[in-house]
Amino acid sequence: MVLTVLLLILLAIIGYGAIFWAQQQLSAAAGEGARAGLQAHYSGSANAQLVACQAAEGLFGAGTSVECNRTAMPVTCTWAGANTADVECMEIVLRYDVAQWPLLRSFQGLLGFVSGGDGVNLVPRTLSARAIIQITQEPL
Repeated sequence: MVLTVLLLILLAIIGYGAIFWAQQQLSAAAGEGARAGLQAHYSGSANAQLVACQAAEGLFGAGTSVECNRTAMPVTCTWAGANTADVECMEIVLRYDVAQWPLLRSFQGLLGFVSGGDGVNLVPRTLSARAIIQITQEPL
């Protein structure tokens, strides 16, 4: 009985650690995509948002289904620039369906078994990360 409980605790630590790791990877990729989008904007790319999404998704490799907001256009930032001037921002939003990763899908199943079917709601179905970067510069 004690061994079973210890095994469940160990699997919970591994499962939640995997979720935290995946969330951190998404956040880092969104930041990297924002940096790539800014570089693409200043190098004159016609679609900096697409470049940003390709850079962010490229960190995960082929075969993963990380979704990005490829068609988003620059928007007015929620903050004001110098002299209350409007500045433009680019937003990179990444989403990942947890069920696509076999380890996390197994972890959801284990939680459902242990908790009598309610464990599926203990693990998020979708992980997401967002990075916003200002693309127009304020005059000095």
